[in-house]
Amino acid sequence: MWKQKVHGALNTPPVNVRELDDKYELHLFAAGYVKSDFSIALTDQTLKISAESKEVSTDGWKRHEYSPQGFVRQFELSEKVDKVAISASYENGVLILSLPKLEGFETERKDIAVG
Repeated sequence: MWKQKVHGALNTPPVNVRELDDKYELHLFAAGYVKSDFSIALTDQTLKISAESKEVSTDGWKRHEYSPQGFVRQFELSEKVDKVAISASYENGVLILSLPKLEGFETERKDIAVG
């Protein structure tokens, strides 16, 4: 269901995906960025998330071990996703995308006993 294409594996931020009754949530760990650094685009069934690498000033620092690296992540979305209603937010270093399901695709839960 979540096919992904990864570019620049060393700079690729990890992603957690969860399914709720009415939507999917994609949590991308991307600390060190600001909201305007992100670019999110949807082409057909492909969701592309990227961030531009920004030049960080090293003036005055005694040690400089990290700076944001640019990245690109792509996901092929299920036909269950309402592409018009996708939204995104960024807080505490995590980019969160809400991918609502189309009506009629709500998840049915079935408990299975372990024998």
